Amino acid sequence: MRIILTGATGFVGGEVLKQALEDSSITGIMTLTRRPLGVTHPKLEDVILQDFLDYSRIKASLKADACIWCLGVSQTAVSREEYIKITFDYAVMAARAMFSENPHMRFCFLSGSRADQEEKSRVLYGRIKGRTERELGGLSPNVYHFRPAFIRHTSRTFTAHPISRRISIC
Repeated sequence: MRIILTGATGFVGGEVLKQALEDSSITGIMTLTRRPLGVTHPKLEDVILQDFLDYSRIKASLKADACIWCLGVSQTAVSREEYIKITFDYAVMAARAMFSENPHMRFCFLSGSRADQEEKSRVLYGRIKGRTERELGGLSPNVYHFRPAFIRHTSRTFTAHPISRRISIC
């Protein structure tokens, strides 16, 4: 199986990459990143993509069995417009490009527990994650959404943000 992975330099995507490299059923991994991963492995192809809205130069490489979309940003780290661009526009444009190369591929979107496809949520991320789920779902029946409420880091050396430490105790 060949997969495409985004967000491999981040928290969740980094763990997905680690697990995928160890999984013998995965024969090839193409990561789409803005900067080099600094990881070498026989089944890893690191593709630097400066514009996540333009797949024209790598279109032929988008043939894969699945895409695991972990690219994301906190709504508090960027402006509202940038959050929508990164969360909605990037994912939808990528899925369209990938499905045009392989309509049968699976597209796995890392969403969030408060995603609201009706966009009635009070929080921006809930509305935009929900909008993204709804739009992706309209592209193919092979779209899957993952809605974690909380993800605990497995590293013993990881220092959690103070609010994360309080939440994980509850």
